[in-house]
Formats: sequence, C-alpha cells, structure tokens
Amino acid sequence: MTGIGQLLPRLPYERKNASQWDRLWIYYLRTEGNVQLAELSQDYSLPESRDMMLQDLFIHCEPHDIRGKRVLELGSGLGWLAKRLAAFCEYVGVDWSSLAVRIARLHVPKARFLHVSQVGKLWAPWHKVDTIVGRNFFIHQNFDSATKLLTFSRRALRSGGRIFADFYWTDLPSLGNVVHRARSPRDTTNPSCGYLYDAEDICAVAQIARLKVAESWIDRERLRHFAVFTI
Repeated sequence: MTGIGQLLPRLPYERKNASQWDRLWIYYLRTEGNVQLAELSQDYSLPESRDMMLQDLFIHCEPHDIRGKRVLELGSGLGWLAKRLAAFCEYVGVDWSSLAVRIARLHVPKARFLHVSQVGKLWAPWHKVDTIVGRNFFIHQNFDSATKLLTFSRRALRSGGRIFADFYWTDLPSLGNVVHRARSPRDTTNPSCGYLYDAEDICAVAQIARLKVAESWIDRERLRHFAVFTI
C-alpha cells in the first residue's frame, strides 16, 4: 500500500532545524513540564462550541470538526492537544522533534505520532483526514514553508474537510522575540521565531496551495490572524 507521504511535496525538514526543536523541547520540559504532561480529570469532555474550543484548547474549529472524525495535528509537540482530543476522534500528530514524538507516544498511548521524516506512513490516498489543525504552529512558518505545509494538507484532506491555521497578524506589538514578515527567508538560527501574515499573504498561500479561504479574521487579544481553508 502506498503511503500518502510518498505522493506529496517534501515537507520542510532540515536535520539542523529538527535538532534545534529537540533542544527547545528540553528547555520547555524544564520550565513547563508540569503543564505539558499534566493528567486530565477523568470527567474531561470536549468543549461545546468554537468559542470554548478557542478559549480552552486554542484551536478555532467546531466540536463537530473533531468528534468522531479523523484528525491530523501539525506540530503535535509532547501531545498536549492530543491528550484532550484522542478520546473523541482518530488522532494522528506529526512533529519535527524526534524527542517530542517519543515523549508524546508515551504520554498519549491512545494517539498516533509520527516524525516529519515518517510521513510516508500516513494514510493511503483513499483514506484521508477530515480535519487538520495547527495549534501555535503556523506562527512559526514563513511563506514558503506555509505553502508547502498547506499543499501537503490539501492532498491529505478529504472533500468537505477543513484546515485550521493560526498566523501572527501584521500589527503585532513587540513580544521581545524574533518576528519577521511572512515572505522573509527562513530564520535558521531561531526555529521558534514568528512570521507576520496579512490578508494578502493568507490569500496568496491558499492560492498557491490550491485551497480556498473559507474564513479569516484577526483576534487582537490573542495576537492572531486565524484562517480556515477548504479544498
């Protein structure tokens, strides 16, 4: 059976960048490991509306985009979101950090996690996903990287499915870290840096990836330019 990853454009992966993310996750584990790996209460339930999904999980999809669906998370990290979704859907997470993937597999055994170099093990073309989410993920992708990721996402998405992405918006105030314009070259020294997207940038990446922008809006409180893409 041919894996879908073998039929897709190569995802943006560099050994140096992956190693940088490993080191960053070691730092995150030291500073916020209790938050990342905390257990959920036994009576945990999925939020009941998009507003609550955004408030509780920082993803802006509807509950029906998750419940009973096949869900792919780009940038799954240590499995924080997977732990909250896996009981309600068929979840697969992909991440650039080998360390994060190994920890996530132990942390959330009911979910499936792949390193970006293993995307050839994803579903066959006739077994696509319903929902693709990126939680605090597309903020770290420049224009070229986002285009490749959305092209991958389009081919992995079944008809009627939706892609949920969060970008930094162009009027972002200073956060004390490295932030670039969307069309800047990739900052290879700072893998966690951010990229700023205006409406034109979002429309452009969608057009190149052959996607439609179903919705996009600025959330000033969360410093985000949210977007929903469809085929």
